[in-house]
Amino acid sequence: MDRDKIQEKLKKIKALAERGVGGEKESAIRLYNELLSKYEINEEEIFEEQLLKRWFRYSDDLDKKLLAQIFYKVTGDGQYYEKTDKRKRMIGIECTDFELNEILFYYRFYSEHMKNELDTFIRAFFNMNSLFPDSSARCYEKFRAEHDLDSELSIEDLERLEKMFAMQKGMSRKTPTIQIEDKNKLEGQSCES
Repeated sequence: MDRDKIQEKLKKIKALAERGVGGEKESAIRLYNELLSKYEINEEEIFEEQLLKRWFRYSDDLDKKLLAQIFYKVTGDGQYYEKTDKRKRMIGIECTDFELNEILFYYRFYSEHMKNELDTFIRAFFNMNSLFPDSSARCYEKFRAEHDLDSELSIEDLERLEKMFAMQKGMSRKTPTIQIEDKNKLEGQSCES
């Protein structure tokens, strides 16, 4: 087996040792150390990798912020590159292959987690600001029928509500001021203004 293949194998075993649990982790660490000794390879030699500029697509500003924060977490570098055109928006960073794998791992995990948390936050925001129809709304009865407001909630629903209420405690409630204009003033204005 050539030296490059051995080093690649050692990188994979090292990653398994770092992410594994229990017996899997212990076995990976033991195998890693045995192979280092057998092939007389220095650990610095394995992880001495070339920095390459890698690009990542993002869908919106929030997704971009998450990627940039993960870049910072993995590499310690707060700087990144940007390029955009009509069809794609991308940010990039110089990183090693090992760091690339870490970035992808964290991005997959945290993007899903962030979506779930944002959904809970949005529901808490709607609830805090009473953004639901009341009995004076034209389609209130239809809303009640669609949302079955009197049904029993599951344990998961109750846990989500508890989380929403906790989020609401840190929010400020805002109420818009509804202005009633003088009818005569409104008649003098055109729709073009």
